[in-house]
Amino acid sequence: MAFLVVSGAVAGLLALPAAAAGTRVDESKYGFSFSLPTKWIKIPLNGSDISGILDQATKADPSLKSALTKEVTQAAKGTIKFFALGPIQHKFASNINIIVVSSAGYPTNSSYFGVADSQVKIELTQAGFKDLKTSVVQLAMGKEIEATYNLPVKLSGVPAQGLQLYLKHETHIDIITFTSTTKSTNLAAAKVVEDSWQWN
Repeated sequence: MAFLVVSGAVAGLLALPAAAAGTRVDESKYGFSFSLPTKWIKIPLNGSDISGILDQATKADPSLKSALTKEVTQAAKGTIKFFALGPIQHKFASNINIIVVSSAGYPTNSSYFGVADSQVKIELTQAGFKDLKTSVVQLAMGKEIEATYNLPVKLSGVPAQGLQLYLKHETHIDIITFTSTTKSTNLAAAKVVEDSWQWN
């Protein structure tokens, strides 16, 4: 009944704020679609050559390509089902990733929120995240759990912030993680994803 936590410890990308909706993403295999913020770049996790995409993504700071290549390779081997890069801020690539896990073991009634909230707090605290706050929020996609936290520099290389949404749907939970160096970038990116999210 554990959630998987991804730190978002990635470095580098475009120097633009995340606001308006951009590319539409259809992850029909996992039952959802949404729009990325404008200028954010989806990174394929299927083992295809990502060199050209990362060249474009790291144009603002080419020194970050090596670290990003390693991070994306690790993401493709793990439980991450979606990965996108956004603005470069202070040598850190803002990013979005989505993990899909089974909801088996969690209550199917309203007590789910209390149980899941407790589990989220335990896992994020054990991962070393600081200033953790969780709440149940009503979003366009439904009632969900939201967590915000600060990443320690030892995990992210620079001071960074995270925002996670835990979306329970049918037999699974989609964990959407937004990581950047500023709360405003996370909130802007989350707003675009939340407002455009659709269950397929």
